[in-house]
Amino acid sequence: MLKILFFLFVAVPFVELWLLFKLAALTSPLVAILSVVVTGVVGYWLAKAQGWQAYQRIRVSVEAQENPADPVVDGLLILVAGVLLMTPGMITDLVGFLLLIPLSRVIFRRQLIRYFSQRLQTVVMTQVPPPAEVVDPDIFEGVVVEDESMADEPQDDSY
Repeated sequence: MLKILFFLFVAVPFVELWLLFKLAALTSPLVAILSVVVTGVVGYWLAKAQGWQAYQRIRVSVEAQENPADPVVDGLLILVAGVLLMTPGMITDLVGFLLLIPLSRVIFRRQLIRYFSQRLQTVVMTQVPPPAEVVDPDIFEGVVVEDESMADEPQDDSY
């Protein structure tokens, strides 16, 4: 796990910087900067549009009382794609655009569902058990009856 975190937070940014410097050296620094800005804007726009579609599919699935697992995972992958596209770098942009393409997203979704279904245990309850009644021995049920003979007497409110 430590190797994966090292790779994600140290190695990937160094490779991304190296690729951006190479792009700037091959073209110009302006092209490298514009590529970062354009992929961020386009990624935001695509992720927003596809995220809204995923939200609509989740809503329809829930209203139809169907399992919304596929649209929820799609929404998660679209969110990750948006974050990757707004992160400066060429590798993160490539992975982000792959997650926004519906055909490749299906492959990622299947792998993600397979990964978590092997590691999670699902419990389904078809009938909710009734709540247990709590009985306090100091509480008594009863009915308050007002005696008319006591209504004429002055009441003492002191206890």
